Amino acid sequence: MCDVSDRVAGTEKEGSPRPLFSLVIPAYNERIRIRDSIDRIAGFLSRWEGADWEVIFVDDGSTDGTGEVLAEPGVCALFRSPDGPNDAGRSGATLRILQNEANRGKGYSTRRGVLSSRGEVVLLSDVDLSTPLDECRTLLRSLAGGNEIAIGSRGLASSRIVVPQARHRQSMGRAFNLLVRLLLLPGFKDTQCGFKAWRGEVAREVFGEPCLSGFAFDVEILVRAVRRGHRVIEVPVTWRNSPGTKVRLFADAFSMLADLVMIKVKDLLGAYRRGRVPVLRG
Repeated sequence: MCDVSDRVAGTEKEGSPRPLFSLVIPAYNERIRIRDSIDRIAGFLSRWEGADWEVIFVDDGSTDGTGEVLAEPGVCALFRSPDGPNDAGRSGATLRILQNEANRGKGYSTRRGVLSSRGEVVLLSDVDLSTPLDECRTLLRSLAGGNEIAIGSRGLASSRIVVPQARHRQSMGRAFNLLVRLLLLPGFKDTQCGFKAWRGEVAREVFGEPCLSGFAFDVEILVRAVRRGHRVIEVPVTWRNSPGTKVRLFADAFSMLADLVMIKVKDLLGAYRRGRVPVLRG
């Protein structure tokens, strides 16, 4: 049975064992491709025998039936129940579904999923799995090496772009990253890749305060983490552009630019610091 909840936390029974990994995936109007993504996730998890995972989908007020697909018996059958054994044909992971009553944005949904997570490690991924989940092994090695946040990057020399974005989107992305580096995070090659791994306690601390609800939330969260002294590293990943992006080229570009200005103002006012010396690794 799927665990469907409208609450941010508290969907597990008190005292239930804490999973090692939490996979958090926000989704908005993804009915067409979400079942394929679920099958790929289940296949990935089947290769992690002995590792305890929870998968958390946050349905961001979808109007196309995404939530109904997530709750289908065939989907639930791929995962074990939170209190049950790992039956044959099921992955070793539990599936939890959080449903926003209305569309609140990717930042809001990601934050909600993170705050609901219980894993020692929190892995964030886009629903289209543009970065294959197996790439998490590289990120996890970075965490094991002493980093607290490992972010997948398409901008490093050793990153592998299998299918690139259209040229106009690449140009807009480079311009945005240049502004991010000039204004807020010098040295970062890519803040917008949706594939990131966090130490669980760090993720829940940094996401504990409200963040932007739109696509620029990645920048704000990373600025907050860096200003608080958390160790952040960029990791090269394999990435494949998927059609059907929810980023509207011009409308969201202007919104993200305005958000960058707001983040800069808040940063100058010291809003992201908490008495720790900033440390940036990359």
